Amino acid sequence: DLATDPGETENVAERFPEDTERLKRELWEWDRAESFPVAVEPHAAACAEERTMTDDTAEVLKSLGYL
Repeated sequence: DLATDPGETENVAERFPEDTERLKRELWEWDRAESFPVAVEPHAAACAEERTMTDDTAEVLKSLGYL
């Protein structure tokens, strides 16, 4: 709630235990997921081999508004 805690300094995890546990599990899964190589330099992208995106990755990117 940015209106009452604009600096997001209040820990509200105890008030939302189900959300907290769900987010912990999702973060744990994300941290252990296979890395996705990314070319960070413009010339590297041109030289990189073509990569395909998994359905799971596409779904996550869509949920975040990137696709």
